[in-house]
Amino acid sequence: MYAKERRLIEDIRGELQRGRRCQVYATFTGEHDVAARLERVLRQAELRVAVLRPTVPTLKRELWYEKQRKDGVEVVVCHLSRSNV
Repeated sequence: MYAKERRLIEDIRGELQRGRRCQVYATFTGEHDVAARLERVLRQAELRVAVLRPTVPTLKRELWYEKQRKDGVEVVVCHLSRSNV
């Protein structure tokens, strides 16, 4: 695990202790699936995480988020792009 990932976990835990769920934006490098790695790292830290993929249509994202909330997801990871804004 990288130092940045450890720090991210610390930050997320701090926010969760304050009753805040978290959104983590990842940049796609074209070589590695950063969102998948973050999902794996966060799950290993025993956080409840979901990845919002670009395949979720824009008009259905609100329902997607609602389902994640109901399922107890604490952290959502998504790619930082215009399609996710």
